[in-house]
Amino acid sequence: MEEVRYVGNEGFFMHIWMNLLDNAIKFSPENGTITMFLRHENDSVQFILEDEGPGI
Repeated sequence: MEEVRYVGNEGFFMHIWMNLLDNAIKFSPENGTITMFLRHENDSVQFILEDEGPGI
């Protein structure tokens, strides 16, 4: 992943990461693929998590 600087609430950010990753693992089929992207674009940070689950 691209190196990205983030300034904010570390605990809140970790909660978001853990929730997204937990859901991707929980709802993906066995032996499914989970792909993560992290990048800085303009004045924002983009985190993209793709899995093979049913979607929301």
